[in-house]
Amino acid sequence: QMGILSSATLRQSLVTTASTVVNGVLGAIFYFLLARLLGSHDNGAFSVAATLIAMIAGIVDFGTDQGLVKFVPKHKFNSSSQHAIIKLSLKIKILAGIFTALILISQSSYLSQNILNKPELVYLFPLVAAGILFQNLFSFSVTLSQALERFFLWGGLFISTNLTRLILIGVIFGMGRLNGYTSVLIYILMPLLGFVLSLAFFDRKFLFAKNENKYLPEILGFNKWVSAFVVVAAIGSRLDIFYTTRFLSLSAVGVYGLALQITSILPQLTNAIGAVTTPKLSSFTSIEQNTKYVAKAVTLTSIVAVFSLIILVPLGWFMLNLTGHDFSTGFIPYLILLCSVAIFLINSPVRDSIIYFFGKPKFFFWLGLIHVIVISLLSWLLIPRFDILGSALTVLLGQIVIEFSSIIYFLFQK
Repeated sequence: QMGILSSATLRQSLVTTASTVVNGVLGAIFYFLLARLLGSHDNGAFSVAATLIAMIAGIVDFGTDQGLVKFVPKHKFNSSSQHAIIKLSLKIKILAGIFTALILISQSSYLSQNILNKPELVYLFPLVAAGILFQNLFSFSVTLSQALERFFLWGGLFISTNLTRLILIGVIFGMGRLNGYTSVLIYILMPLLGFVLSLAFFDRKFLFAKNENKYLPEILGFNKWVSAFVVVAAIGSRLDIFYTTRFLSLSAVGVYGLALQITSILPQLTNAIGAVTTPKLSSFTSIEQNTKYVAKAVTLTSIVAVFSLIILVPLGWFMLNLTGHDFSTGFIPYLILLCSVAIFLINSPVRDSIIYFFGKPKFFFWLGLIHVIVISLLSWLLIPRFDILGSALTVLLGQIVIEFSSIIYFLFQK
């Protein structure tokens, strides 16, 4: 066996990791400037909108991202089948995005008043509705790049859209028009731009594929449980923001949202490494291959996590204190959130192995339900009592439940 330092996994991971670091820096500057320019209240409104987009887009994706990663490499020697699967995945994303947008727009008053307990946010729902569709299109481009193992394109899509978003924030601020509404507008338009640009780099013959619907049973056979666990995972991973929004002020949400965004580089690194490892996990034919590969991958993720923590602890303190007095109170919650995402990063190869090698996404559906229940109970207990510190503790304890359960399940699969 090749050592991890000489493996193809490391070489490809360096491409995705370097892209993610650049993208993470651009993202950190964007969220820092946005919080400083908007203030904690308007940044809270932006955080709620961005969270809604991310959560609902993940739900209505119906597992098509994972399906692309699973089936595009599987059919790499049969272009007609591959093109049909790509076209079918795009159709699902578009139809689901449009349907969801119509529901959100029609129910915006009820959702803002009765679910979020913030009727003043009703004006954001049309933007959120459009953002979900655009995010679905962008995730199609990114995931297809991953499935085709075109990692420079994968990174380029993230970097180009984030850089453009950062420039536009500066331009709009210079015009004196930056507020909660315009910041969300810029946020949702960049994924659409990324999707349109990506079409120039793909073989667009997939748009004219025939009989793509015949692959629906094959995709749904895998996607049904993937979709189910993606839904509960998307809900569980964002519940902390919604309970924080419901129990606390928008200013508190703004502080918590910035702390959360600074830690987002680690989930991005998880995706960067996963972009390389998941196609390979799908291709293995023996438990021995899988076990050795997972061990190497966990070593890599552990090293990345440790170095990231060394950098991100002082960086977070600097950013939160420089943004303003209100935001400096978010440092301790930030440290707790940082521990949570570090655990998530380290154990990501184990979770991916369960899904892509053992083909057991069903496990994560049931685990996700448990996670949603745990997060809900902890949120009701901790957030009203400890403010955003309670929000952060809820995330950490919920993550420990997921990772401990995943390791036990993986060991039993062996």
